Amino acid sequence: MPRKELSPSTRARIVELSSCGWKVPRIHQKFPEIPLSSIRTTLRNYPIGTSDFTSKSRCGRPRALTEEQRDYIFDTVNHTNPHIKMRDLLREVNDDCKKRCMQGLLRSM
Repeated sequence: MPRKELSPSTRARIVELSSCGWKVPRIHQKFPEIPLSSIRTTLRNYPIGTSDFTSKSRCGRPRALTEEQRDYIFDTVNHTNPHIKMRDLLREVNDDCKKRCMQGLLRSM
């Protein structure tokens, strides 16, 4: 199971400790929940002096529906109209996705 991505503040703290002269094992003692390999990778990807610790965008196809559209669908199905038909639900999001995509989204909800 893949691990979660480190938060930007945690990355900044790791780089800050490294700039103070801390070695990787000592940083691992400070953050025992973070594997040594993740600390090494963080120090390799964000060298000392880096100020931007935000995540880089991932490759791959972008999602068919935005987060707002997914929230709207969730509210519609769960609160407003639980018996809405699939074709009406697709029209609610301006047919931005196919029926199969909507079925997968509803199944994951």
